Amino acid sequence: MKTSNIIIIAFATFLLAGMLTLFVDSKQHKKNLVSNLSFKEFELPAFSVVVAEKGSDVHLDLSDSTFIKVEYLKDKPVPKKIYKVSNDTLYVYGGLRTFVKCPNFTSFIGNKPFWVGLKNFLPDTLTIRMNSGRLNFNTYDFTKTKANQKPMNLSVFATDSAYLNIRNLQLQNVSIKLNNANIDISCPSKYASLKLENKARIDCFDSFENLTVQKDTSSVFRVEENRYNRD
Repeated sequence: MKTSNIIIIAFATFLLAGMLTLFVDSKQHKKNLVSNLSFKEFELPAFSVVVAEKGSDVHLDLSDSTFIKVEYLKDKPVPKKIYKVSNDTLYVYGGLRTFVKCPNFTSFIGNKPFWVGLKNFLPDTLTIRMNSGRLNFNTYDFTKTKANQKPMNLSVFATDSAYLNIRNLQLQNVSIKLNNANIDISCPSKYASLKLENKARIDCFDSFENLTVQKDTSSVFRVEENRYNRD
């Protein structure tokens, strides 16, 4: 057999062996991950305010019932505080990933959370305050089943390098105030009042019928396809 053929066969064998090893390792990793995961659900009293504390990983989703599901990892220590409800406020603490289900809430506060996801909520009025951290708000296809839903009034206050991504909402009034924070928003609104300062940025991918913008020279307001003056 020619030396070149031997080299080709050896190389092909090496690649196949490597792919097989990666496949086996991947299957084993998934198996170990599943075996290390467990979940517990805890019923919650009604609340209207949600506070995501430092380092929290919170996923909020619309539901007829009210509870929190906590993800436990076998090799990860359980923090002393995971959540608490005081008066009408739910506090969620960092350390473990949590999934909150509830019919509605009217105010969200993020105090340096790691990640927050809001899914399918369509209240009449919602206030979001983000002090650092990341938040994603999306109704996906849910709004198509709520065609007659009254447009929402949304107020957003964000500081300290917070990032927000808001999509697929029908808005009546939106008020956004950013101080050293960024937001991507893709939602039509009848009235919009925007204030940006200290290197804030808004990227808008939809239309506002009536728009007021205040910004300093360090901040950026960008609208797709130059629908409005960016100065």
